[in-house]
Amino acid sequence: MVQIMPTVGADMPTSSPEIVKRLEQITCNSSLIRDMDALAEMTKLSGPEGEGTPLSRKLQRLRLHHIAAENEVPTLNQSSGLNLEWEFLRELHEAGCRAADRWLAG
Repeated sequence: MVQIMPTVGADMPTSSPEIVKRLEQITCNSSLIRDMDALAEMTKLSGPEGEGTPLSRKLQRLRLHHIAAENEVPTLNQSSGLNLEWEFLRELHEAGCRAADRWLAG
């Protein structure tokens, strides 16, 4: 999983657009972190590998890595969450690929 939304703001937001942007970052990231924590906890509770329900077995096989790509897309603004243009989505995809390549090389 490649996370492109920054987890930490560079500076204290002072203008209205900066505050809105930071609020969106916090909102988006809190849901993501909560979901990833829930998956990790469910995987722990799924029991011994190869046993349990079909869902338990899927969770046992799940291999999820968290890669931060926030440095790859420093220009995200508050309206980017609504941008569904193909070129923008390709840029996000490429940024995620660069971050994943860097992570794999490390």
